[in-house]
Amino acid sequence: MRSFRLKALAIHLLCSATVLTFVVGALYIGWYYSPLWYLMGASTVVGVLIMVDMGLGPLATFVVASPKKPRSELRRDIAFIVVLQLAALGYGVHALWSMRPLFLAFSGDRAAVVAAAGIDAADVDSAASAGQTELLPSVTRRPTWVWAPLPKDEAARAKIASGAIMGGKDVTEMPKYYQPLTAAGDALRSQLIPMDRLRALKSLPRDEYELRLSALGRNPADLGALPIEGRAHDGAVIFDRKTLEPLALWPVSVLSLVRH
Repeated sequence: MRSFRLKALAIHLLCSATVLTFVVGALYIGWYYSPLWYLMGASTVVGVLIMVDMGLGPLATFVVASPKKPRSELRRDIAFIVVLQLAALGYGVHALWSMRPLFLAFSGDRAAVVAAAGIDAADVDSAASAGQTELLPSVTRRPTWVWAPLPKDEAARAKIASGAIMGGKDVTEMPKYYQPLTAAGDALRSQLIPMDRLRALKSLPRDEYELRLSALGRNPADLGALPIEGRAHDGAVIFDRKTLEPLALWPVSVLSLVRH
C-alpha cells in the first residue's frame, strides 16, 4: 500500500511541478526578468503557490491514495484535489499577472516600477486621446523605460501632487504624460548619483560592488545610479551618463543618497 501511495505522490508532484514551472517561467521570462522579480516581491506569491500546488496537493494525494479504494472513488478524490490546486494556481497567476511590470518610469529624482494593476482602461483611453500610441500599455508589452514629467500646467500639477499625497495615482501611473526616456536629457543626468557614493553604502559589500562594476566594463566616471522603487523592494539603475542608456538594475536601495 505504501509503494502505491508513494507512486501516486511522485506522479502528482511531477505533474504539479511541470505545470507550475511552465506558468511561472513564462511570467518570469516575459515580464519579471531579474531583478524585477525581486523589486515586485513576486517570490511571496510563488512561495504560496509552491506550498499549495507542490506541497499540500501531492501530500493530499498520498493520503487518499489506496489500492483498496474503488477506482471511481480514487479518481473522484484526486479530481477534487486537482480542482483545489487549479483554483489556487488561478488565484496566484491572476495576482502575478495583475502586478506584472509594464513600465519603468523616471520622474522627479527617481524611477518607479509601474504594474499593470496601476493602469486601468480610463488611463489607456486618456493616453490614446493624447496621442501616446507608441507608449500605450497592453497585455503583450514587456517592461519599457519611459519619462513621466509633471505637466507644465500648474493646476494639473497641483491636482496630481495632492492626489498622490491622498493615495491616488502619481504621474508615473498616467500614460498620457509618458515620453520616451531619451527625451529626459539633462533632467535625468542631473539626478544620477555618482558611483563612488554607492561604494560607501553599507548594504553593498565592497567586493560585490567591484564585481558588479567590473561586469559593466565602463569607467565609473561615465556612469550614474538612479533610485527605483518597486512594489516590495527598492533598487538602483545604472545609467551611461552620455547616452542615458540603462545598463543594469542592482537590487540595492540607494534612496538614502537621493539629493533633496
